Amino acid sequence: MNRKNLLIAAFALLLVLLGNWLAEQGVKRVDKALAPEPLVQRDYYLNDVTITELDEQGQPQHRLQARQLNHFSATEQTELQQPDLEIFEKNKVIWHVMADHGRLDQLHDEVLLQGKVRLTQSGVQAPLRLTTPALRIQPKRGRAETDQPVTLTQGNSRVRAVGMQLEQPEQRLLLLSQVRGRYEAPAP
Repeated sequence: MNRKNLLIAAFALLLVLLGNWLAEQGVKRVDKALAPEPLVQRDYYLNDVTITELDEQGQPQHRLQARQLNHFSATEQTELQQPDLEIFEKNKVIWHVMADHGRLDQLHDEVLLQGKVRLTQSGVQAPLRLTTPALRIQPKRGRAETDQPVTLTQGNSRVRAVGMQLEQPEQRLLLLSQVRGRYEAPAP
């Protein structure tokens, strides 16, 4: 066998080996993609639960009620069914928030609510009411925000927008885009 034929045979063998290796890698990727995700097991669950967080003086700061609570240590998250959150200031409820379901993220100190989220201001003569499909709340920072459509009502006035940020310490409400509203002054 001459040198030219030997080189062609070696090149052909190299192509066959490379083709087999690539095919094997492709099968591994497909097998990995089709493999079911490992199940994250819950550590515990509670039904009809109420959790109240107190400040240093023993006064309530937040009270969370839920039909069911499922905790997952692997992700440090807690899933909630029908969460009902009350936020206190000076021992009085100032905000009441309800949703279909939610998730507590303990690492980031936030509550993510979804499904018919309703936030209502308490303890004022004309309470502000907000509805949205999703809301992220950071209770200790006094913040709530969404990038979803929101409807705000107060008395007979109504405002619709997409996206909202609420900062309780500064008493500031920021509507982010597509703001449309109707204001009706209260009757004398």
